[in-house]
Amino acid sequence: MDRAAVEKAMTWLERSGNQLLTIQLVSPHPSRASSVAVPPLFYAQSFRWQHVYFHAEMSSIRDLITVKGKLPSLITLGLDLYRVRGSPKVPLEDTFSEAPCLRKLVIGRQFFASYKQESLKLPWTQLTTCMLPVFGKSFRFIQQMHNLVQLTATLTLVGGPQITPGSLATLPCMRLLAIRIDTHCTRYPDSADIGRFLDRLKTPVLHTLSIRGPPHDGPACGPQLVAFLSRTENSVEAMSLENAHISDEDMAICIQMTPSLISLELAESTQTPGRINSNLLLDYLAWPGFRGGKPVVQNLRYLSIQGIYGLCNLQKLNEVRKLRDTKISRPCDAA
Repeated sequence: MDRAAVEKAMTWLERSGNQLLTIQLVSPHPSRASSVAVPPLFYAQSFRWQHVYFHAEMSSIRDLITVKGKLPSLITLGLDLYRVRGSPKVPLEDTFSEAPCLRKLVIGRQFFASYKQESLKLPWTQLTTCMLPVFGKSFRFIQQMHNLVQLTATLTLVGGPQITPGSLATLPCMRLLAIRIDTHCTRYPDSADIGRFLDRLKTPVLHTLSIRGPPHDGPACGPQLVAFLSRTENSVEAMSLENAHISDEDMAICIQMTPSLISLELAESTQTPGRINSNLLLDYLAWPGFRGGKPVVQNLRYLSIQGIYGLCNLQKLNEVRKLRDTKISRPCDAA
């Protein structure tokens, strides 16, 4: 940390009395001349930590290991820690294993990559919100999160999770699932795609689903998404699919399987032959022939179509708008 920043932080700590603390510790690269170690007083106040986020090189906070067992009030923890070449490894594997109030966890990819994943000990079962990269053996942690309500999982196109056949993660409390594809990571040799990840999830009360894939690369996940939605018991009310590369046929099935859908956001950056026809998709939304003459999605109130989806016929859009009293957003349609 910068020396002046350290002095200000210590003064603030001393004046804060016994109040619970929200702290964001951002440490500069250790090669900077102005960088100084985090003082012991910071760690001595760990019993007051409530929401803490670390973005730092590990060796600059090596004394973090001293807070183990001294985190009675910690609710939110962010670990965006990294190592520079030649720096010593800091044994933080079980530092946060005893945090009885921990509910929200944010883990950076470099922190995960710095340790053998089987050695990481965190109170996974008590988490309600988690943001983490999914690669290697990290899927096993998701399988332990039985109380999870919100999950943001970042997958890598090159180096996805090692998911053994039949290893299903049942998340009975999950309400929000966001899946992101990271196309920049190439270190991990075991490739996997979003479909493989969806195949191993069961979220019976899911409310919101968000998928964001790469604009050009990446396999289609339509069949796996269909299978995944079949395990949600018709609970999904909001769905956002950006570059999910889903064909019209699979998209139509997904819409049929989400009769409670209120909000639908679709975006595709690149046209793939045989995959997407936005006019045909609007036919699925407007045509009342499914399910005994009833509209496929009776409660749809918001439809956003971007990219290739936005190049649809205005008349068809108006048909959907008139039929459903639906607000529609697209780049070339301000109505």
